[in-house]
Amino acid sequence: MKGFSGIDCRIDVRLLEPFPFVECQGSWHPSECLTDDENLPRACNNEGDSSLARPSINGFKGLVLCLGPMIRERVEHLFRRLATEPQFKTQGRTLFVDLERREVRDAYAPRSVVDCFLGGRGVNMFYLANLLDPSLDPESPEIPLIYGSGIATGVIPSASRGNLTSWSPDSRVLMDSNAGDYFASFLKLNGIDHIVMYGRAAQPTLLYVKGGELEFRDGTPYVGLDNLDMRERVAKDLNGRWGGDLAMINIGRSGENGVRVAGVMTGPKSLHARGGTGAKMGSMNLKAIVIQGITKLEYAAPELIPKKNREIAVQFMGTGVGKILHKRGTPFLYKPSRQIWAMGTKNNQDTVWVPDLDSENFDPFRPAMSG
Repeated sequence: MKGFSGIDCRIDVRLLEPFPFVECQGSWHPSECLTDDENLPRACNNEGDSSLARPSINGFKGLVLCLGPMIRERVEHLFRRLATEPQFKTQGRTLFVDLERREVRDAYAPRSVVDCFLGGRGVNMFYLANLLDPSLDPESPEIPLIYGSGIATGVIPSASRGNLTSWSPDSRVLMDSNAGDYFASFLKLNGIDHIVMYGRAAQPTLLYVKGGELEFRDGTPYVGLDNLDMRERVAKDLNGRWGGDLAMINIGRSGENGVRVAGVMTGPKSLHARGGTGAKMGSMNLKAIVIQGITKLEYAAPELIPKKNREIAVQFMGTGVGKILHKRGTPFLYKPSRQIWAMGTKNNQDTVWVPDLDSENFDPFRPAMSG
């Protein structure tokens, strides 16, 4: 099978194996749901004590999971299959962040997985496939929230986007949301490609990254702030400048209160909008992740980078798409999408809320966000 990179995707199937399930038939008691290997999950039907079981909500045919494996066991199982050193010059670490225990571990995604999926969304999915228990409620602290940047992010022009991946509080199935601004590039330029977060913090928490190191900080002072107010407060507290030495993803009041369609902001305008990313982040008591400062990456051929990047930038900015993106951003897509009936509104009864709400007329509808 050919991957996105054009090479053979011959991934060791053991890298993609989540825990197997063992089914217990009939009525059950915890003592009856044991296997010879205590690290294996036990799947039981729901005729027993429901307080000891977790109801299946995603097609497990009436089964529920009891007594394991919990997320930390899954992480431990996965860790044995990850690399301990970078496999190419610009590969960043994956941080595994236990919000409840306030612990951080790191490893590197397997080279075969990165070669096939080019980091970002694909590697996020690799981690989710290995850590997900789909029978759980999406807002369970046992369901991870994964942020990832691609292998070209922060390295070449126009590669600046990141992905948030989990089990969706909104649709109750897969959640994967892409957004731009500076955060993904800042993460990459701190030597980090992915952050896998799980557990629920005991209090509102802010994760702070500087020099490639992550620390836990109190997020209580920022609770209740919307996006613009929080950006102003954080910049003042850290004596920094957005886009200069600061980048952040954060939730607002809707995420804090578990609104299932809440998003995660990545800038004054950019947003991980789909899937309920903000509800998931809020359920973990995680208010924000802030990055301050960047470092230089080591390249295999550093002398080629400036020349190649200039060539890419000139080529892209010479295209019609490049020119209008520079002027209007992605809202320029609104009009052509509406014209082909791809932008549904009013429960898909129409394609527009306001007839002239196109990119050239957006500014009155986005106060304090011009530019």
